[in-house]
Amino acid sequence: VDVTAWMPHGRGSGLRFAHEVGMSAFGYFENTFGGGLGDGCGVPYALSKLDLLGIKPHRGIGLENFGCITFDIDFFSVSDLMTGWSRRRRISRLICHEVSHMWFGDCLTPHTFDELFLKEGVARYLEFVALDDILFGSPAS
Repeated sequence: VDVTAWMPHGRGSGLRFAHEVGMSAFGYFENTFGGGLGDGCGVPYALSKLDLLGIKPHRGIGLENFGCITFDIDFFSVSDLMTGWSRRRRISRLICHEVSHMWFGDCLTPHTFDELFLKEGVARYLEFVALDDILFGSPAS
């Protein structure tokens, strides 16, 4: 699967970090739920690509669409010199959260919006589990 990251012309210098986290998050979820190299549950990602798109203006800070996740550019772009660890961690969590929705929210969707808390709750939990695995190589217990 081709994971790419995009931003408007002239803003691309802050793209590398988001792209690396996006590729790592996708790898984690595909391995965990897609039946990749691990003992996944056998629901592989159905498309040949996943685009991560930083845009302005944006309603909210991130929104999953099957095959294309949109982010508010201010919560997506990382300047190597100007962005501290806390901000990088928050951006990483957001990316992990939205990528998790490719499985919990897109492949597996609640019946009604009354059950929206299910996909958001699972994604909130998984953002921490995935990021822990990406950063430290072992899932949170």
